[in-house]
Amino acid sequence: MPQGERDYDFHLDKQFFDDMECADVRGANLDAALKVVHRNGVYELDFTLTGDVTVACDRCLDDLQLPVESGYHIVVKYGDEFRQDSDELLEIPESDDSVNVAYRHARYPHQARPPAGQVQPRDERPAEETPRRAPRRSRRRA
Repeated sequence: MPQGERDYDFHLDKQFFDDMECADVRGANLDAALKVVHRNGVYELDFTLTGDVTVACDRCLDDLQLPVESGYHIVVKYGDEFRQDSDELLEIPESDDSVNVAYRHARYPHQARPPAGQVQPRDERPAEETPRRAPRRSRRRA
C-alpha cells in the first residue's frame, strides 16, 4: 500500500463467525470500519465495530442480543520475524505483504462483552422461565 490513508468498510454476520469457528456467537449484525494510515513503513490501523451480536445467556441459555459499540487501535510494522508483544503492536516479517485482520474481528466482540457475564435481565425472561418461590406456610402455635 502506498503511503497515505485508506478506509475500508465490512459487514460481519453469523456466517463470518461460523467461518472463524466462533461457536459462542449465535448471530451477528456488525458494521466494521477500518482506517489504515501508512507512513514510513509503519501502518496504523483503527477499527470501529458497531451493531449487535447474539450469544447464549449465562443464566438461562436463551439467545441474548448484546450491543457492540467499540473500537481499537493497532500498529503494524516490519521486522525480522512475526512478533506480537502486546495487543497494540504487531511486527511482521518483511517477506509478508499482507496482514489478516479477520481473527481480530472474530475475537473482539467477545472482549467487548460485559465483564460480569452475559445474562438477560430477569424481567425480560419469558414468564415460564422465571423462577417462582413456593408460598410460605404460616406457623400457628398451639
